[in-house]
Amino acid sequence: MNKSRLILGTTVLAAIAGGVFLSKAKSVGEVANYEMAKFEKPVKPNSWNEARAEWEMLHANIHTGKVEQSDYINAKKQALAIAQAKDNGLVFNEVGPDNIGGRTRAIEIDPNDDNLVFAGSVSGGLFVSTDQGNNWERVQSFDDQVPVTVVSSIAISNNSTIYVGCGFNDFSDGGFQTCEGIYYSTDGGTNWTQLSTSSNDCVNKIVADRSQNDVIYYTAGSGKYLTKIENASTGSPVETTFGSSNGIGSPGSAGRDIKVSPDGQHILYLSSNRVYVSNDFGANFTENTSIGSGMNRLEGAISFDKNSNGKYNMAIVMSRSGNWGGAYFSDDNGVTWSEIAPYWQDNTSIPDDQEFNPLNSGGISPQGNYNLVCSFVPGDPNTMIFGGIDLYRWRRTPNSNPVAGQFEQISFWYYSPFLPKYVHADNHRLTWSADGKLFVGNDGGIQKSLDTSLSIFSVANKGYNVTQFYGIDYGPDGEAMGGSQDNGTLYNDNPDWNLNFLEVSGGDGFECELSQLLNGAFVSTIYSSQVYRARSYTSGIAAAYAPCGTGVHGQTCGSFHTYVRLFEDENDTDTKDSIEYYTDTLIPAGTVINYQSSNFDLPLEYTLTSNLGAGQTINLPDPIQSLFVTSTGTGTYITRDIWRFGSSLNYNKISSSAANAFEFSKDGNTLWMATGSSLYRITNLDSAYTPGELDMDSANFKLDIQLADNASWSITDISVDANDPNKVAYTVGGAGGSANIFYSDDAMSASPTFTAIDGNLPTYVAYGIELVSDPSNNITAVVGTAFGPYLTTSNLSGSVSWSACNLETGVVPTYDVKQQWRGWGEALGNVKNPGRVYVGTFGRGIWASDDIAGTHGDLPEEDVADVTPLSNVSVYPNPLSNDGNLKFVLANQSDVEITFYNLQGQSIKRVNLKNIAPGSHSIAFSAQDFAAGTYLVAFSTENHREVKKFIKK
Repeated sequence: MNKSRLILGTTVLAAIAGGVFLSKAKSVGEVANYEMAKFEKPVKPNSWNEARAEWEMLHANIHTGKVEQSDYINAKKQALAIAQAKDNGLVFNEVGPDNIGGRTRAIEIDPNDDNLVFAGSVSGGLFVSTDQGNNWERVQSFDDQVPVTVVSSIAISNNSTIYVGCGFNDFSDGGFQTCEGIYYSTDGGTNWTQLSTSSNDCVNKIVADRSQNDVIYYTAGSGKYLTKIENASTGSPVETTFGSSNGIGSPGSAGRDIKVSPDGQHILYLSSNRVYVSNDFGANFTENTSIGSGMNRLEGAISFDKNSNGKYNMAIVMSRSGNWGGAYFSDDNGVTWSEIAPYWQDNTSIPDDQEFNPLNSGGISPQGNYNLVCSFVPGDPNTMIFGGIDLYRWRRTPNSNPVAGQFEQISFWYYSPFLPKYVHADNHRLTWSADGKLFVGNDGGIQKSLDTSLSIFSVANKGYNVTQFYGIDYGPDGEAMGGSQDNGTLYNDNPDWNLNFLEVSGGDGFECELSQLLNGAFVSTIYSSQVYRARSYTSGIAAAYAPCGTGVHGQTCGSFHTYVRLFEDENDTDTKDSIEYYTDTLIPAGTVINYQSSNFDLPLEYTLTSNLGAGQTINLPDPIQSLFVTSTGTGTYITRDIWRFGSSLNYNKISSSAANAFEFSKDGNTLWMATGSSLYRITNLDSAYTPGELDMDSANFKLDIQLADNASWSITDISVDANDPNKVAYTVGGAGGSANIFYSDDAMSASPTFTAIDGNLPTYVAYGIELVSDPSNNITAVVGTAFGPYLTTSNLSGSVSWSACNLETGVVPTYDVKQQWRGWGEALGNVKNPGRVYVGTFGRGIWASDDIAGTHGDLPEEDVADVTPLSNVSVYPNPLSNDGNLKFVLANQSDVEITFYNLQGQSIKRVNLKNIAPGSHSIAFSAQDFAAGTYLVAFSTENHREVKKFIKK
């Protein structure tokens, strides 16, 4: 039980009805210290390694224990055959971010148009910019014709044929297993055709031969190492596969990189640890056996210009177990090579962060197998750019023989994004424009330089929403937050107005929580059980770590993925927490005492039922309550102190097992917890307030823990019906089993029964599920799959059939699904987004649907004034072909003006609706005259405006 003390004397008695002087109780334990992020060089963990391990575990075949390509192919075929939801469907609108990107391994500029740039994310699909990266749009035709969001490489031939590699199995990436070859377009991206001979290839790199009209080379795994494609634009591509007859006799594990000289004569082909050079247009290759032995990854470059001897310079940089493997340079077309930097060897006499190991951060994070790039600077064949975590420049000393030069770091991942030397960490692609701008693809999306001096970089992610979210949450007024891969925890306090997000917590973000009681307060997480809390994004964050024994948070404390869940109650009538109130003067009965909750210092009122005499004390109830649960390597912990800032944060251990999913019942009395494949039900939370009542090792422990079910694989998510705690669903990972989605309508019984509800969905990993509150009783559940969100209107206790609702999101992994289950005005009057369904994707950001609204029926008359005048705005279908519909809800009778804009801000169509009655409305409109592209539509009443984006195919 928490008890705070309030002391009032005669000098403050006059403030009883308004102000309050509150003194928190003394406490033991750690007191949070708040500070903003400091400008210093931190260690960049190699989280991609843990991310890959987690991904492989979730997607493994439950019989073989390995990820099987056939499982994915079969599941995708079945999932894409499921029809889209119709009248009872959900139309999702993009929430963002459109200013923060995600992992990008492919960027290519049209050789005939320096403003036309294509970029591809490893899980977000293909995007295009027509203004040299200042603004981006999804290539909708690619989405429609090529339901693949894994883009590994892009090349554009001299006749502007676009080649896109779909899927790869190298570079230590996690989260992707599709290997679907190469698709190409001969008409600027309007129509796409698969290169039939590549259909199952895992494409690692594609490059164009700039000396030919329509020739590319590509490298792939699975025994198909170096291949040449000619004249695909004619409809009859000619393929040549290189092998032993060409001198490539032992290519290693897979082809990693290809570079072709501008004249097409010289080709540098690199596998994991072997180097091949051709100086006769690819007819014959020579292996250089002195380079590459013992290495894991090689990247190379050929200069854009010939040197003073009329030959091309070449360079190779290498990774050895993720650390710096050294670098080599050639100034004679790759015939002879000079070592310009040796491989890194640990030197105990030099601090790790002072050694030259550009592929490692702080000596504990080797990342070269994951990120490695190399390029020359146009116009300067003696200057090379390379790197991985950051970018470096090497300049050859003029006329040096043997070859020598100087190294210089030119980018810093830990700088502010607003500084000129900032480039996001983990660089995967370097591409130059004809006017000398360097485009960099990395885990933060895209950056570009001002010119070849590389002294100024800027972020170029506007509209490039390819962010990979592990977990998301929503605020009561529409705010959105998500924990993302290598882009931290991101927050938008008004996504209805703009799609820009702000990073409020760094590293790899995972599950997060936004308070419903105080707008903007949040909990964020980072790998290995790091938990942070804040009253707002402007106040700074403080650690809220649960105990971890001898483990180190962020390093050796639990799993890569940090799991949390929050419950809040604005009016806990059973509360045992109180505020101790003391006065040194008489206060008569009937007086309203104003005091503050220990949670957020939120205001409370209490009316005295009898006189309170001078010198007397009364314990006033604190009905504002929260429960917060998380897991570390030593077990699972719960606290009621997560929002009690400035005092101790005391966790209580409720289980010795680490958990991988949580969910509270909406009354807060039950916590559902998954440990591996086991589902547990923990009850009696509503009567447990003291540390002893919440501590499993105490004789006063009140919680009842029961095993509820066992699954075939690790449980990924749990959902409890907002209106009936007996209805519980959960999802599991794995492939090849009999089911991945389970449901019970007697979950609170002594022996609950869970049955499979996969229905027509493939039995393949399911990431998240939400049992939906829908007043019309149409939609009962939404599930997040590897192929986007799916919904059902079925009775979950009967035969279940699912429908797709991924027209807007695309066929993208959907890791999290949540619904604002609270009604208008709940949570201390804060809720303004009832019924809104949010999905978090691993590659296309966050999306939301307002097609379910008013989950608690009509508003009380006295609350109507607090309702947003115009709400639940959407455009569907989205994308659309010719005709569409506009949906919105009016709180009061009003005129509504609807204006359509293009992305240049020009008004192209306006509709004025007069004296529209309150309630839900659907307005049909025609977009037949709109050119293909992205548009904004603004809905305006006298004092309110909502803006939505839609795509015309």
